[in-house]
Amino acid sequence: MGIFAKAGRTAAAALMGAALSAGVVGLGAGSAAAAPLDFTTPITTPTWATGPSYGTNIGGSPVGVLYANASTYSYCQAKGESYHDLGYSNNWWVNTDDDSGNARVWVSAVYFSGGPNWGPIPGLPYCWPGGTNPAG
Repeated sequence: MGIFAKAGRTAAAALMGAALSAGVVGLGAGSAAAAPLDFTTPITTPTWATGPSYGTNIGGSPVGVLYANASTYSYCQAKGESYHDLGYSNNWWVNTDDDSGNARVWVSAVYFSGGPNWGPIPGLPYCWPGGTNPAG
């Protein structure tokens, strides 16, 4: 089962990769003057618990780990599949670099400080306008 529950999740991952590589994603539909989002400059986001990191498939094995009580460099967040651990639940995923040396992996927002259950992390930009997966 992929992180992004809607059909086309691998296309969404490819789109995300392309947007990250280009460093530009439009902010609003039909807005020619929309400023680009900058996914090349990470934002420091604190973690409160250690959690697994994934490529695009949370049904598979984790690719690494993100440790607790760290200031993690994160790029953006997107709404995806529900995830439950340590008594918390969230369907927001953070695009980050993990502590296993993997770049641009996904970690559930459950492991980050500051956000509510079922809510995004304040101050971290959406990977797509409104946080919605455009492929679904």
